[in-house]
Amino acid sequence: MSALRRRVLALDRQVRWLETEGVLINIEAMIKTLEIKQEIADRLATDPEVAAKWKEAGWGAVCRRPA
Repeated sequence: MSALRRRVLALDRQVRWLETEGVLINIEAMIKTLEIKQEIADRLATDPEVAAKWKEAGWGAVCRRPA
């Protein structure tokens, strides 16, 4: 097998990995982000003082308190 063919096969394996495992890594990161946002929203919903400080700092539009 030529060196070029080995390199192409290695690249193909890497692309296949990105198409499968890479997607899972991205989904895990999105889930973690959503969990953190939910924790913040829960904290703001239960603690008006923290919510006021959060809004004062300019973060009010980023994470709104649940209704």
